[in-house]
Order: sequence, then structure tokens, then C-alpha cells
Amino acid sequence: MAYTGPGVLDPMVEESANKTLLSTPTPQYIYSAAALKQEHDARVGGTIVYRRANALNSFPVPLPTDGSSRPPTSITATDISAKVVRYGDWTQLDEQTVMFNESAAIEMAADRLGDAMRKTEDQLLSALLSASATHIDAKKGGNGDIPTEFNADDNDIMTTMLLNANGNMFTAQVDATQNFATTAIRPAYLVMASTELVPDIQMADDFVSISAYGSYGSVFNGEWGNINNARILLSTQAPKNPNSSANANTTYEMAYVAKEAYGMIDQKAGEKRFIYHPAYLSDALEMSVTAGVKFYQGQALFNDAWAGVLNVTLNT
Repeated sequence: MAYTGPGVLDPMVEESANKTLLSTPTPQYIYSAAALKQEHDARVGGTIVYRRANALNSFPVPLPTDGSSRPPTSITATDISAKVVRYGDWTQLDEQTVMFNESAAIEMAADRLGDAMRKTEDQLLSALLSASATHIDAKKGGNGDIPTEFNADDNDIMTTMLLNANGNMFTAQVDATQNFATTAIRPAYLVMASTELVPDIQMADDFVSISAYGSYGSVFNGEWGNINNARILLSTQAPKNPNSSANANTTYEMAYVAKEAYGMIDQKAGEKRFIYHPAYLSDALEMSVTAGVKFYQGQALFNDAWAGVLNVTLNT
């Protein structure tokens, strides 16, 4: 009996392309959420200087009754500089890639380059805090390492440090509502940390998940929950340092910040741009197209008393 199988009548098309473009793993970009956004004018140099007036002491002693005065008080200030720097990346696509590819190659390039630009922006801010803020080792945990694992006591030490420096909190109190299992959330500073710390954060005393907030209106991108006066944002981009603890374990950096602790500065006329050059601009035979992104950015720690990094390990 004649049997027609795949080896007799092969399909002309062995594969077909699905129109769905699968998601690319993308981290949460959390470090720009706490940054003070500033803009630098064009044609005034590449460095911007900020000035902060220093506080004056109180004067509780009464003035003399004989008409004499007290010595004058000097007004002083602290200057902080930030240099605006140019960053960029690009890709080149052969005309055949654009012509024959089932996927929208230019759109894919634009999407990936745009995400890489956001990732770069966030990494620059993360690196600023890692390099410039004061580092404190967690000590209140019980895993026997230095630093120890994250816990609520060390969390409170960090927020108290910011409070003692008169740092302003980012959020006001969020009241509980009549919805089931909601709870009041205190005014809070922001904390940026690694997603790998989720088990330890959730085990900490007084942890409240965002699902128990009375209102979602003030939830930040990447926010996971709250512990006392700290709202915790998580990202896979948060710094970690392999083999750096006393027991050669990985340490993780949790950045605690008050308002205006640090800032990011954009350059006027140097804003974030997607740059596309069609084939007729590439070469004599118009054989390729290019796509790129470019931006200018500066960053600065405006007040080192309003930022701190808690070094922790995992509770293993």
C-alpha cells in the first residue's frame, strides 16, 4: 500500500515565525526615583555648582542690658560640584536584516537601546551612592557573619541616622482603610536594595507588604514593602560584592536616603535622544542603517549626612 509520509512529501516551509515578540528580562529602575532632578543650561560650561547654606547655631543668651551688642555671626556655605558627561551606544543593521527579517528590526533596536539607556542612567546613580555614601555593616542579625543578615534593628539604626541629620522623608503617613487587612504606613525614607534580599526582608519584624497599604497611590516603581520608617524598593541592579564578608560570602548594599540626598542632572540641548540614520546616509551603496541613543548626565551627592549604605549578607 502506498503511504505518503514526511519523507515523501516534505513541507516547503519547515519553520514559521510567530508574530509575538517575547518579553526581554528588564530590571526595575529604582535609583532615579529618589534622585533630585535638575537641569543644566547649555553654553555655561560642563560643570554645575550647587551651594547649600550651613545652619546657624541658636542664640539663647539674652543681649546685654547696657546697650552693647554681641559679635556678628558669619554666614557660611558648602559648594557641591557635578560634571555633566556624555554617554551613548549604537547598532548597525544591514539592509538585508531590515528587508528580510520577520521581526521589526528597527523597532527592536529602538526598544533595546532605550532600555539600555535607562539601565545606564540607574547604574550611574547606584554607583554614586556606593562610592560616596557612608557604609555601615549590619550587626544585629544572627548568622555569625560580618556583616550579618538584614533585620529590623539595623534598619532602625539607618533611619535614625537620617532622622538625627534632619533629613526629610519622602512620603507622608498612609492611613489604613476599611479594606481587609490594611495597616497604617509611617512617613518614610527610601531604601534601594537587591531582589535577592526578599526572604530576609519579609522575615524582618514589622514588615508590611504593599498589598497591606491603605492606598496604592504613593507606591514607587519596584517597591516591595515597608519596615517602620523605611519603604524598600528592589532591583536586580542593586550592588553586591562577592566574597567580601568575614566568612567570604556576598555582601549586599542597601542604600538609605532622605530627600535631596543626591541628584541627577540633565543637560539642556543634550536630552536623551534616539538617533536613526537611514541607508542613504551610511555609504555609497546605501547598504546599512544605524540606530543609536545618546544622553548627557551628571550626578552628585548633595548631603552625605542624608545617605547611608547598610551592608548585609544573607541569612543562610
